Amino acid sequence: MTNDYAIKPKKMLIVVVAFVSGLILSIFLIFFMEFIKGMRKEEEITPN
Repeated sequence: MTNDYAIKPKKMLIVVVAFVSGLILSIFLIFFMEFIKGMRKEEEITPN
């Protein structure tokens, strides 16, 4: 049941996945921050 060769982590795959997920997360964070800014400005314009 055991293999004769060592299993190595795929470094390039890990780096690419980390880069892509970081890019997507940063874009989402920017949109979320802009959404929060818009909500604050909307509250300032129309106080109840």
